[in-house]
Amino acid sequence: MHQSKSNPTPAVAPSGHITDNELFDERTEKIIRLTALRLVRSGRFQQHEEDDIKQELRLSLWQQMPKFNPALSGRYTYANMVCN
Repeated sequence: MHQSKSNPTPAVAPSGHITDNELFDERTEKIIRLTALRLVRSGRFQQHEEDDIKQELRLSLWQQMPKFNPALSGRYTYANMVCN
């Protein structure tokens, strides 16, 4: 699930969508991790729910990726919008 360090820009499928096996690279996982941590620290969720929150964020991002348009935003900007 992690992107190799030698290729900083993941490939985009011809349709403009990131392929499933490239979706959850290190940077995307950081967005998910920080969003979950922010939600727990806000008091809206308890610490033991953090892993569940991260899984829900991954699922939401995966479900929303067909709407991703690289002409409108970068993939990490899109990931931030979906997760936040």
